[in-house]
Amino acid sequence: MSEPVCRPGPDRAVCAVSGCTYHDERGNLEQGGRERLLEYLTEPQEQMGKPWLTTEEAAQILDHVSPRVLVLYLLGKVGVRGAGQCDRCGGWVASFYDTPNSTEGTLANQTCPYHPDGRPWRSSEVGDNTPRRALTDGSESATQALPSGPPVGQDPDIQRRQADTR
Repeated sequence: MSEPVCRPGPDRAVCAVSGCTYHDERGNLEQGGRERLLEYLTEPQEQMGKPWLTTEEAAQILDHVSPRVLVLYLLGKVGVRGAGQCDRCGGWVASFYDTPNSTEGTLANQTCPYHPDGRPWRSSEVGDNTPRRALTDGSESATQALPSGPPVGQDPDIQRRQADTR
């Protein structure tokens, strides 16, 4: 897939606090957020019995989402409000909102949802979001430390949908 022309600039998920779950140095969380958002956008809706968007339309949305927002989506810190048409390319663009379990202004202020002021909470060196396993050797995906759902990237339906969008 070529690099989209409408994607926001290099908007990465970074945090100054050592060991923060939000800090996505290798892009594992971005990829996990991409997979989870694709799954959400293309899963059949109960009321309609069909997906909200086709795989092609969902790919257009993913082309417009920054890496930072994908990480926030994976961590449950932002949710999808709706979608509209891009003024530049005519493709679909999603709008997001801060979820109740996010720090107020995380999305708008472009801050870490755990350390908005760049400092750890309480006396802990890394705050309350310490990953359960050390992920420094690169042997494990950062998404494996997340507690919900099947391991991201291993769901055959997600892999099939990704193949359809390429």
